Amino acid sequence: MRRTAATLLCALLTTLAWAYDIKAGSLCYDIAGSELTVVQSDEPYEGYIVIPDQVEVGGNMLSVTAIGAKAFNACLSLSGVKLPATLRVIGPQAFASCQKLNNITLPEGLTAIGDAAFYGCRSMTEIAIPASVATIGSEAFVACSSMKAIAVAPENKFYSSVAGVLFDKERLTLLAF
Repeated sequence: MRRTAATLLCALLTTLAWAYDIKAGSLCYDIAGSELTVVQSDEPYEGYIVIPDQVEVGGNMLSVTAIGAKAFNACLSLSGVKLPATLRVIGPQAFASCQKLNNITLPEGLTAIGDAAFYGCRSMTEIAIPASVATIGSEAFVACSSMKAIAVAPENKFYSSVAGVLFDKERLTLLAF
């Protein structure tokens, strides 16, 4: 069978299309059992986004537990995000290059922040790491040029902060400043 250039282009574009399981409101999700992961949309997220704790899918309430890799990557008009209390994981580069992102509160119960999760968020001035966070990936807060302070809950067993600088718990390894 002979394919025309237009047919091949159409097939390529279909392959490159954004993939997600469901879209609820302006947010796209992948489903894994009874949990949802926020993923990239076919249009950039912008403004202030509220991510719900749960979303109804087929008559069942599913909890939003993760922000997927690159979910909000390079959303240049994203100014803030209200994260759900059910959130456990922020994936690699989830908010990377969100240059206007300046308003985000990490919920207690969050356990992992992926590599370069907030890389290049130039408008962020401060962030508070909850006690529940056990893993912070490399370069999570690199190139956040307006960052003035990273605070860590005193109860956190893995990380600490001194004068707004992020360290491991023993303060032997400098992680971000």
